[in-house]
Amino acid sequence: MTIWRGVFGQNTDFVAKYIPSQPRKTKPTKKHEKAFLLYRLTFLCLQSLLLNAQVITSPEIDALVEKTLKTFDVPGIAVAVVKDGKVIHAKG
Repeated sequence: MTIWRGVFGQNTDFVAKYIPSQPRKTKPTKKHEKAFLLYRLTFLCLQSLLLNAQVITSPEIDALVEKTLKTFDVPGIAVAVVKDGKVIHAKG
């Protein structure tokens, strides 16, 4: 067993005991896979509750388009905002 010295010279051989040097050779069981899947689905559901659509007005869209034109140095751009199959904002 390798004995490592810490910052202050203390014996840190516990690292060799508790940190495995080889990856786990056993595969996760079905129980673990189901628990992990449930965890991921729960996380995604909770995260989706925190997401809200950004409200932006037509003047703000125009300002964003002007900034984009200057940033990318392009002569023109066409913009359309469509919601539920209806055009809400269109210019260009």
